[in-house]
Amino acid sequence: IVSYFACIKFHNSIPRISVAFLIMTSASTKTASLGVVSGFVGAGGNSGSAILQAALFRDSPLETYEGLRYMGVIIICVTLLVVPIYFPMWGGMFCAPKPGATEEDYYLSDYTEEERARGLADRTIKFAQESKSQRGLKAQS
Repeated sequence: IVSYFACIKFHNSIPRISVAFLIMTSASTKTASLGVVSGFVGAGGNSGSAILQAALFRDSPLETYEGLRYMGVIIICVTLLVVPIYFPMWGGMFCAPKPGATEEDYYLSDYTEEERARGLADRTIKFAQESKSQRGLKAQS
């Protein structure tokens, strides 16, 4: 019982930290992509929480606080998987974009010159141009 109350006392600062991260994330997300980001985060959060709750709390010998602790560790570990993701034209989590890299260069690198000449990359070119137009006003200037 003592460890249960210690756990609750320790987690009193969690809502304040969560709200601070929410505000920082909202402030740094481009307005044009906010709906897409919200949709993916919501869908991933719902499915992930359903899977974790079933795994950690359904017919489990774990106490509630242990399940919540393991859930937190799992969430942190899965989030760390996105750290190495890097796109030359957009950058990564801790890296700036490569100077001069464009969406066209990145997406068209899958095609040979012959395939481009035959028009097989036309849809990809259109996608790359649309992708560039979604970057926001700062990126377009």
